[in-house]
Amino acid sequence: MAQRPPQSYRTLGTARGSACGVMLFDVIPIVVNQRVERAYARALARAPGATALIDTQMRDRAYTLGGIFVAGHLVCTDVLGTAIQDTGAALR
Repeated sequence: MAQRPPQSYRTLGTARGSACGVMLFDVIPIVVNQRVERAYARALARAPGATALIDTQMRDRAYTLGGIFVAGHLVCTDVLGTAIQDTGAALR
């Protein structure tokens, strides 16, 4: 899901991010692509100073839209991980 962690880093805590999209009538994708990348970026944004996530977990969720007459599915991806900050960046 991400690059290897740097050799030296500082742990900032747990970070979570989510991103969703819709498969309209299960044929037309609406912001379905890049859900993982968007969820990862949102998790990083919630941890000020974070440059990466380690020990990352990912979960997909899907919900039916439209009740009896299925209008499609809402598809969401959640990313959870430990936010880190590269402490060796200043030395490069």
